[in-house]
Amino acid sequence: MGPVAVGVYAVAYGVAAILNQSTTIMNSTLYPRLSADWEKEKFDEVKTFYASFFGWYSILVIPAAVGIVMTGRPILRLLSTATTAQRGVVVIPILVLGFAFRGMEDVFVLGVSASERTREIGGVTLAGAILNVIFNLILIPIIGLVGAAIATATVQFLKTAVMYRLLTHKIELAIPYRQVLKAGVATTVMAGGLYLLNWLSWIQQLFVFPPAGIFIYFTVLASIDGLPEPIEVILSKKIDSIDISL
Repeated sequence: MGPVAVGVYAVAYGVAAILNQSTTIMNSTLYPRLSADWEKEKFDEVKTFYASFFGWYSILVIPAAVGIVMTGRPILRLLSTATTAQRGVVVIPILVLGFAFRGMEDVFVLGVSASERTREIGGVTLAGAILNVIFNLILIPIIGLVGAAIATATVQFLKTAVMYRLLTHKIELAIPYRQVLKAGVATTVMAGGLYLLNWLSWIQQLFVFPPAGIFIYFTVLASIDGLPEPIEVILSKKIDSIDISL
């Protein structure tokens, strides 16, 4: 890739990385809990933690990923030129998918690390770096920016799959498929609503898409009983505290 293509990819990568910033913020607080439960062999607690994680991850990351993809063009336009935005928007969905896998891998690594299998973690990291170089050497000459994005997302998927396998070698994880499905349904409706607003200018989309997406998503999620109990309790308390008397 030439310097222009590298610049385009760097900007698109930065936009997609917004998702990673939202998923890694929790890691520093999760590890002590996981480590303590694992050391005391409270594997039921570990299973409960991961079941809760999958539920919350689907609720927050699925709509966030789609939202970043749909807002990618106006964000790129804000950060760069129209030409860069036009070229970079193609790779954002692929990179966002890679960062979604990375968010899961980060939390899987916490469990593997708590089980004191740090050598395996190092091996997976090294193998991932080598594969990333190989995939880039193969794909970039053929399909350019898209090849670089595919290489990144593919390696991240493989690393996540291996970390999941290492984690489930010791414990069996339960995935809340109903919660994931409900998050997917609400996200689909959200994406449809934002698509209908595509007639707005890119500047208007920057300000309208985030609040509109959040409102549509959580409204639909609540209507299909997809909100976790803690959120429902908080909302109920807020509603009950409103004084509607004249």
